[in-house]
Amino acid sequence: MRLLACQFSAVESWQALKQTDTPPQPELATKHYWLIIREPDLRTAFHPLSHSDYICLTTLKEGLPFSFVCEAAANLHQDTEAGTHAVMQLLQKALNANWLSRYQLPDPIQNLSE
Repeated sequence: MRLLACQFSAVESWQALKQTDTPPQPELATKHYWLIIREPDLRTAFHPLSHSDYICLTTLKEGLPFSFVCEAAANLHQDTEAGTHAVMQLLQKALNANWLSRYQLPDPIQNLSE
């Protein structure tokens, strides 16, 4: 699983060219966020993410406690309940899409001994 923040339309251009469509303009008005995963058939898949989902997945990937993920979402949504709801929706989407199949939780015992 890789996370990508793009200011340029690299992913959109690649997808357009694969479909033999005309690629979009190279520069984007705002950053686009992507989750890049290897599908079971070894195909690389690009899934668009919201800024909130990108921040939450980045926090998870860095191995920070789940409470930090919820705190980051609450700050982004400026509301604890809305942030928690956003994290739960993201986790449900990730579980349904099998995005976290290779994710391993950090070993708390190992972290304590460091």
